[in-house]
Amino acid sequence: MPISEGNILVVEDDLEYSNLLQRVLVNAGSRCSAASTIGEACEELRRFSPDLIILDQQLPDGSGGALCESIRANPASGRVLIAFLTGDKSFAEGNTWLAVGGNTCWLKPSSPARIEALVKGLLRRHDWDGEARKLVGPGLFVDRRERVVIFNGRRSKKLTERELRLIEALSTAGSAVLPRQAALDMVFADSVPGAPEPAMNEMLHKLRVKLPRALARAIETVFGKGYRLRLPEPDEEPVSTRPPSSA
Repeated sequence: MPISEGNILVVEDDLEYSNLLQRVLVNAGSRCSAASTIGEACEELRRFSPDLIILDQQLPDGSGGALCESIRANPASGRVLIAFLTGDKSFAEGNTWLAVGGNTCWLKPSSPARIEALVKGLLRRHDWDGEARKLVGPGLFVDRRERVVIFNGRRSKKLTERELRLIEALSTAGSAVLPRQAALDMVFADSVPGAPEPAMNEMLHKLRVKLPRALARAIETVFGKGYRLRLPEPDEEPVSTRPPSSA
């Protein structure tokens, strides 16, 4: 399984090693963000919505184990995959990382080829992408298993079936206008024919509140014609020693 399209958060206070990890993962096609402390990692969890966290055992402001436990206790982030990094062989061979909720533990340093292989193996074992997550536009994914959309690494709130249908219909139209009646027919396919336009307007209002801000702004109502999705270019995510600021 390729690791492209995945969001990976590297939590490592050794900046040289963190940059190495990020380069390997970005070259393999993933989107990466980085943190060097527990505080920064918590900020990135709210902003970046990772599929996998590569977590150093010891950080300047606390232990990776404590962070892992707090992540597992939060229903919003509890299902993310967590791979511990450690230079302590006894920690890797023990069960502490498992007891706090880790999925695996890797010894460091590891070669770039081994890092990539370990990440691929972990995602494969946990059926990370399966058939649930679909790329429907530049940087835009629909995840029907989680009932969310993800744009440039930012995750929406839970969406209804009709809201998911609208996102899929708009993305299928590309940058063209989706005619009003076609949108109504697709979105309200489970309802009686001829759903009124006010129902669509009300749903659009609720949908925009749930979406990442940049995606909400990209949904346009074209007066007298219909609706259009004008996606901005996906964010560039350069490898850096500090995480980018929140949107």
